Amino acid sequence: MMGRKANYRTNPPLPFQGNRAPQKTQFMNLLKKLKDGNNKVFVDLFGGSFYLSYLIHLTFPDAKIICNDFDDYKSRLDHITETLALLKQIQDIVKEEKLKKIEAETKTKIDDILKNHQGFLDLTTLANNLIFSSYSIQNLDNFLKHDYWNLLTKCNYQPDVSDYLNGIEITKADWFDVFNQYKDLDNVIFIADPPSLNSGLSKNPKVNWTLLDSLKALDVLKSKSFLFYCSNKPGTIDIINYIKQNGTVFTPFNALTYKRNTTNHGENILYCFDEKTLEELEAEEKALKAQKRKRSPKKKEVEQPKEPESTEPFFTEPKEEEPKVEEQPKEEVQLKVEEKPKRKRSPKKKEENPKVFDWKPTD
Repeated sequence: MMGRKANYRTNPPLPFQGNRAPQKTQFMNLLKKLKDGNNKVFVDLFGGSFYLSYLIHLTFPDAKIICNDFDDYKSRLDHITETLALLKQIQDIVKEEKLKKIEAETKTKIDDILKNHQGFLDLTTLANNLIFSSYSIQNLDNFLKHDYWNLLTKCNYQPDVSDYLNGIEITKADWFDVFNQYKDLDNVIFIADPPSLNSGLSKNPKVNWTLLDSLKALDVLKSKSFLFYCSNKPGTIDIINYIKQNGTVFTPFNALTYKRNTTNHGENILYCFDEKTLEELEAEEKALKAQKRKRSPKKKEVEQPKEPESTEPFFTEPKEEEPKVEEQPKEEVQLKVEEKPKRKRSPKKKEENPKVFDWKPTD
């Protein structure tokens, strides 16, 4: 869905567990350092939700971007209209309040809709709207065993995804074959976000990701240029250091470490590419500031006329306001003094006490 303030998609068009939208700032900050990005070839080996490829195209619109559909996300996008129609049928049936458990009668009706549906079933999107679960469910029988909840507030998806796929070449092959196809070419930068080594699970349950696959993925670190995602839990970094100590040569890389929003654990982006010089980065910052300055006068011109509208003399505003503020407390004091003589019982020195209390609020 499009963000309200951002002029780009802040999330993928359809839900995808483990997508990189929450970490887009870290990724885009690294892209800003990349030199001559529009003349590079970016190869996203584990395409996921295509979100990293989408951000690359926003940053470098003239670059060639090849995205490997590792998790069958393209087929979900191709049937997004059908998925929206199915969600609409379910939404018309659900009468429970938001975030509340769906009653058995309503669940039976939803199950019948899903069983009788003869078209494409995007169980990932359906689960995101009906089931509290962190696991990807790709089997309808397992899906029907879960309790349903009214999470349908998330079903406002946009059917038009042409802007999301613009400038991206989608391919579908074994990631290692794609890697071998491009690893010896010039100006190639690999984007690698493989399944977690610690969990051993792929975001696509059809893929049997093993420890051997995780070790093979480290071959990306031998290429000329790359951005490689890995957890900073004990495992990946320890293995990399062990392999290096035993003679394997990796391309020297830097590491950007940050904490993920959903966990207490951190994450690393290991990267190696031609970086811009400090002078080039400073020049870009100055250019951005200059653009902001050109836009800022327009806002000031709208704000300035509002001030003189309230008071006619522009420079005498504080002079006129100050006496008005001083006169009001004086009148209050006079009123108090005028009322006190009527009581004739207040010639004592205790009358000074109200003056003290009157003085405190004026501080």
